[in-house]
Amino acid sequence: MCATHTCICSHIYIYIHTHI
Repeated sequence: MCATHTCICSHIYIYIHTHI
């Protein structure tokens, strides 16, 4: 999905993993 860990990328990543 995202190769680089940008602010938005990590935010979405954490958001998805916290909403499972």
